[in-house]
Amino acid sequence: DVKYRRTFNLSGFEEGASIRLRAPTALPGPYLRDIASALVIPDTWRDAATVRDNYIELRLKKGAEAELTLGADYSVTAGFESPEALTDRERETYLKASEGFIRVTPRIEALAARLDAGAPRQTLSAFWEYMMTALYSGVVRYAHIPPESPGDFVLEHGWYDCQLGAGLFASLCRARGIPARLISGHLLYRAQPISHYWAEAWVDGEGWLPFD
Repeated sequence: DVKYRRTFNLSGFEEGASIRLRAPTALPGPYLRDIASALVIPDTWRDAATVRDNYIELRLKKGAEAELTLGADYSVTAGFESPEALTDRERETYLKASEGFIRVTPRIEALAARLDAGAPRQTLSAFWEYMMTALYSGVVRYAHIPPESPGDFVLEHGWYDCQLGAGLFASLCRARGIPARLISGHLLYRAQPISHYWAEAWVDGEGWLPFD
């Protein structure tokens, strides 16, 4: 269950000014299903509201109110529904030795072989344990990172941010024949919303598993 509100400060508008306000609404997708919603619209303006597939909109003349709140109460099922199997083309794509911050170098191949625990699930756990215990996470200056071997930079300095860490994790996976990819999204911190990266690894019979 999710409660969403967007409050608009109207104090800077003169009474009678034409105003258009919008607030986004949830969309179904691979991570959100079974969406049920109850929209939150001020009773005074409910008849003036337009509801689209992806937003609520109000067109109004400014009255005496200093602010106005739109939103919705949601009930959703969250989680990724994986396909039953990867196609040959998908498997080839997610096993490439070089793709952006995913770079399978000899040093990464050697580390992946040393951590390999046999079955993919156990090997992924070993990779995860290594990332969490042998390395540290923090701010990285990208000007210092060699584009051809970002994972080697992490192993050399023992330090990564979310993008470099996800890239190294995916590189370890691909070095042992486990399809992996980087996923990007957003952290909705009130003080400073930022981009975020994590990794997903494919395990036959389980689908894409997230590692953040």
